[in-house]
Amino acid sequence: MELTPSTLDLSAYGIEQLEALVADAEKRLAELRQEKRRQAFQELDAVAKSLGFSRDDLAQRYGKPIRSRRNGPEAGYRNPANPDQIWNGRGRKPAWVRAWLEAGKSLADLES
Repeated sequence: MELTPSTLDLSAYGIEQLEALVADAEKRLAELRQEKRRQAFQELDAVAKSLGFSRDDLAQRYGKPIRSRRNGPEAGYRNPANPDQIWNGRGRKPAWVRAWLEAGKSLADLES
């Protein structure tokens, strides 16, 4: 018998049981997706090999370059009263920068 949402009676389950069921289903779904991906790569490798290519050849031709990810904006200016507050100099000036400038101080004094 094939299980479908209409043949599955979940009304007798409690919250913890349903959460456990969902967690198990998500785990199994991830396993199936990983297996499908592994099989797809095996098939691609076989086709590439039959045509005289390696995976590296295909990656050089069709792969996208990996871009590095930055962990937040570069600190161009730092608030001396609160070093956790930074501004990279782009976009709208934060309130602490505006207050600094209105006090007649220089933006160069905030450079980190």
